[in-house]
Amino acid sequence: MPAPLGWTSRLRIERVLWTLDIHLGSLPGRTRRSIRRDLRLNLHASAAKVGAGEAIRRLGGLRRLAHGYLDAAYAGRGRPNLLKAVFWLLAVEIVLSGAGFLGHQAFIDGVEAASPRPDGVFDWTGLQALGIGGAVTYADGELRGFSLTFNLWMVLYLVVAFALGGRCWRLLPNRIRTSVASLTHRVGPT
Repeated sequence: MPAPLGWTSRLRIERVLWTLDIHLGSLPGRTRRSIRRDLRLNLHASAAKVGAGEAIRRLGGLRRLAHGYLDAAYAGRGRPNLLKAVFWLLAVEIVLSGAGFLGHQAFIDGVEAASPRPDGVFDWTGLQALGIGGAVTYADGELRGFSLTFNLWMVLYLVVAFALGGRCWRLLPNRIRTSVASLTHRVGPT
């Protein structure tokens, strides 16, 4: 009868499992849980026979093991990448916000250049296609207030940047991806 594993051996195995789980971050949660469960059972069985250290060493490199799981899951089609998705979301956010602030400042400069003592509320609709607008309020020739608005369109651009930048469509289950691909092949040019 194999000896029961001590708490240090169990902790070493759990650390290996969670490190592997981090490397498998682009897989769906259900798949990662299944891999962790199977590997935990195998490591516990192997550790009972040869010890936890040797069982972990026999796994080999965790990155290489993770790449094997990822290649099997995505079959060479490439993987989604959360870091790239966040990068593209932030890049598009910075560009859109920068365009909004620069455009709004140019509008304010234009209002002040057009009239030496502007008075009233002036609406800026220069970047409506990007979902950015605003208004400027003048009283007695002085700037009293301004507003810069970001509409729903801007959020749509950010969602698209996130999805395309991170290749998030690859997270869809295989049956959905194949049905969409077959639909596009049937509808495509003949």
